[in-house]
Amino acid sequence: MISQHGTSEVAIFGRALRSDRGDLSAAAARAFLAVDFAEADKERAQAPSAKAQDGTLAADESDELERCVRVDHVIGLWKSKARKSLNAGKRKVL
Repeated sequence: MISQHGTSEVAIFGRALRSDRGDLSAAAARAFLAVDFAEADKERAQAPSAKAQDGTLAADESDELERCVRVDHVIGLWKSKARKSLNAGKRKVL
């Protein structure tokens, strides 16, 4: 769950999105669950990630990796909301 008091872009977006609510249509939820990084972007992030673990990451690589991490968090917020929406739909049927 996203912090209610965070000031990062992701925290602010999470509150705007209201990611704790499962109020998307089933079609919208499935569409958001399909969102993912392009393969080229996944591959680009692997090298800086390995360098970060080794402690050899340059400043410009660190900035790029941080941007990828933030985008991944935003995608995660959408997917969380999508899963909650699909689960809420199942509960309504029962």
